[in-house]
Amino acid sequence: MRASLTTNLESIASIYLGELCRVRCRGMVHAWGLAHRTPAGAEILLHPDLDETDLGYVFFHEVAHFALGHVRIIDSGGCEIDQAAIVARMAEPERTAIQGVLDCQESEADALALDLLTDFERRFGDFVTAITGG
Repeated sequence: MRASLTTNLESIASIYLGELCRVRCRGMVHAWGLAHRTPAGAEILLHPDLDETDLGYVFFHEVAHFALGHVRIIDSGGCEIDQAAIVARMAEPERTAIQGVLDCQESEADALALDLLTDFERRFGDFVTAITGG
């Protein structure tokens, strides 16, 4: 992903969130995107192999996690967390309860991402074309 593209995404995310948000490309094992907080602030990681046709949805999905208050804890170490492995190690009924919370958060982020992307594209046209100027 080009540096100018992440700069445009940072501007868009910062406007939607009302705070500075860094956007970086990083290969991840368990996800196409990840929203987390660092000591420096909000950050969205996007997988460098993410297909451009999915970029708008994945980007807004991560923006949605911030907007919905799902990302509150500051990650001072590595952010590559395998939630599925952590949940699998839990005892019942904790595993069921936590998985229900995680599933609900993902569904909420999915719904808001679709709304945000639809609104963006209604205003500016195709997401990738709008952010690349091409």
